[in-house]
Amino acid sequence: MVKRATILLPLLLFVAAFAAYADVPSTEAIRRASHEATRRGYDLSLYLSPRVQFRRADDTWEIYYTRKPDKRGLVPVDADFLIYIHRHTGEVRFSPGH
Repeated sequence: MVKRATILLPLLLFVAAFAAYADVPSTEAIRRASHEATRRGYDLSLYLSPRVQFRRADDTWEIYYTRKPDKRGLVPVDADFLIYIHRHTGEVRFSPGH
């Protein structure tokens, strides 16, 4: 019984520590970014589908929103924006005007 406990305890501790990170998949990152943009007053129907990129250097999803051109083909200056979602913590950062 002691041998089982010495094997299982480190394994359980490892699993518990790993589960503490909320590993955010790309679909969840897009959902959170869309929620944040809407919360800030952006009408996402005026934007193209977001471009999503994962940055391994800091475990962050970049969700880039590009404004659709109007009927004349013009886009307002600084209408694009970026939202960053940290893969493990789920932290959301907003960066307007790209």
